[in-house]
Amino acid sequence: MKYFLMLLVLSTLFIVGCDDRGYENPTMDVTFESDYGNIVYNKTGFNEIMFKFQLDGPLSKIVDQRINVNLVNNMGNFIGTGSNLSMLTNEFGYAEGRFIAGNGYGTANIEFSLETWPKEKRVYNILILDFPKIDSLAAGTYTLLPDGISSTSIKAYLSSENADLEMVKILFETTDGRITQTELFADAEGVASTNLIAPLHEAYIVVKAKLGLQPSIYKSINIKCVNP
Repeated sequence: MKYFLMLLVLSTLFIVGCDDRGYENPTMDVTFESDYGNIVYNKTGFNEIMFKFQLDGPLSKIVDQRINVNLVNNMGNFIGTGSNLSMLTNEFGYAEGRFIAGNGYGTANIEFSLETWPKEKRVYNILILDFPKIDSLAAGTYTLLPDGISSTSIKAYLSSENADLEMVKILFETTDGRITQTELFADAEGVASTNLIAPLHEAYIVVKAKLGLQPSIYKSINIKCVNP
């Protein structure tokens, strides 16, 4: 009977000593922040995704834990708090790091795992798009009458190795006259088309087509609006 009571007491002490759920391994919750979901572009300023990590479990197993990063196909870099390829959780079991896409395009495979419990793993696929380009800007005619009626088509021609060009917005602007549509998306062939209507006076007009993602990127053409 004494032996049974002693065993019961020891078992109780052991359970109390492990009261912080110490028999459980931690779990890892991973979220990310990006303007484009799991999509980035291969251009500085558009090529980063912030990842946030939160461990859940016994305090002793979530503090100062190393999260390793494996860039399976090496399509970018990862900057963590521990090193370029790892992060250390803080006193709340939290860590964060950034994936930065390289110059290529395709799908980047990223694997996160706890160093002490490598079976606790998360895998993410990040789509890297080739940043769209405006290859050229063209008009149907480069000379108009200054009658407020004459018009010409204005077409911007875009390209990208793998981006959906129908999702690329183009901003048109002119120094004179009137653009019928100043903002529109390209079509499946990468063409964004609008019209310029002449002013009621003679003018030398500059028309620009700007990339909606980065308006500092543009093409321009000159159109004369003169009497014959």
